Order: sequence, then C-alpha cells, then structure tokens
Amino acid sequence: MFWEAPLPGPTPITSRHRRFRRPLPTISSAVWKPPPKNPWEKAEGKIKKGKTIEGKITSITPYGAFVEVMKNVEGMVHISNLGSKITDPNKVLEKDKKYKFEILDLDLKDKKISLKLIKLAKKNKTIKTQKKDVKTKAKTLKSKSKNKK
Repeated sequence: MFWEAPLPGPTPITSRHRRFRRPLPTISSAVWKPPPKNPWEKAEGKIKKGKTIEGKITSITPYGAFVEVMKNVEGMVHISNLGSKITDPNKVLEKDKKYKFEILDLDLKDKKISLKLIKLAKKNKTIKTQKKDVKTKAKTLKSKSKNKK
C-alpha cells in the first residue's frame, strides 16, 4: 500500500561557500571603563595586625564566621577565637550584625585575615557582679559593727 512507504526525510544542504563565511562585525555602545582597583591594595594601608576593627558578619559556618572588614574584603573568625566552650557560632553571632574584632594574622599575599571576637561585658553579668559587691559590702559592715560592740 502506498501509506506504508517511507517518507523522505530532510536532505542535507551542501554549499561550497559555507566554509568561507566570515562572522559579522559587532557594534558595542558601551563606553570603556578601566577595571576596578583591587580592594586588597586599599586594605594594605588600613588594616594592621593587632588593630581592633568593627566588621559585619556576612556568613556563618560550622567552623566559624566570615566578616566583612572593608568593602569587598573579608576575614574569618575561627570557632576557637569566638570564646571558650563554644560549639556553635550561631549561638554567639548573628548574620548582618556588627561586632568588634581584633586582627590576629594578616596575609595580603594570600588574601587572608584571621580575626578574634572581642567580648563585651553583658549587662546581666555586670548587674550580677554589682549585686555580689553590695552583698560583700553589707557583710563587711555587719562584721565591723559586731566587732565594735
């Protein structure tokens, strides 16, 4: 039957001139800008070992946190530099918050900055210490008054 005959498929087109076709020139309307300066070159003069800086937490990992020290310059705080007995950096730090850090090590060649979190006294701890001081003063006053009698 005529419907069982195979249908002719697409035939390849061959052309001798296809090999010699050149790409069309492209026109760009953008203005040429010089490449941006390396931010680590700026950091070389501003960041020094032992200096205290304020930085914003950009990401938190199980082994520490990454801190934006300057624009496009990040350093890392290892979990061991967050404080003693800390197993989870999320308990101490919050993303996008600013904290104070001390620069422990600076390697501009490899673009690495090692940081240490500076602990600020919490209000609750200072209140507790003040209460203890008041109690000890009261005890000393009582003992002095007993000694006078």
